[in-house]
Amino acid sequence: MKLVWTLSLAVICICGMGCSTEEKSITIQCDEPVVLKELFVYRDGGTLGFILDCADGNELRFCIDGKINSPTAGYFFVDVTHATQEGGVMLSKGGVEEGKLLSLLDSWLEANFTDEQTSRIAQSIDFNNMTKKEFRAWHIKRLIDGRKKLGEI
Repeated sequence: MKLVWTLSLAVICICGMGCSTEEKSITIQCDEPVVLKELFVYRDGGTLGFILDCADGNELRFCIDGKINSPTAGYFFVDVTHATQEGGVMLSKGGVEEGKLLSLLDSWLEANFTDEQTSRIAQSIDFNNMTKKEFRAWHIKRLIDGRKKLGEI
C-alpha cells in the first residue's frame, strides 16, 4: 500500500514540475491551411504531442495529456508537446481554444484525405502497412471521434 502511494505522489510531482495545471485564458493564433510538422506518440498511456506550421508563419505546439491516472488526462496544453514540459498552459476542457485546436486538426485531415480514406484509416489496425501520414491521420481521427462521442465537439 505504501508503494502505491509513493508512486502516485511521484506522478503528481512530475506533473507539478512541468505545465501549469491551472486553466488559463489564452488565444490561439494559427491561420489555415496548416501543415502537420510533427506528431509525437508517447508511451505513457496515450499522450499525443503536435507541431503545426501555420499559414501565417507561426508554429503551434500543443499536446493532449493521455498519461495513465493523470489528474489532467484529456486536457490540452499549449506551447509544449508533452504535459510534463515546462511552460505549457492548460486549456479549459471543451473551451473555445480547445475547439480551435480540434478544428485545425480536422482541417488538416480534410486537406490531406478524402472522407473515404479517413474512414478506412480510422478502422485499420494494420500499422505496419500505413504510411507515416496515414499513421498520423489514424491518431487524429480517433482523437476527434472520441471528443465527439463525449459531446465535447
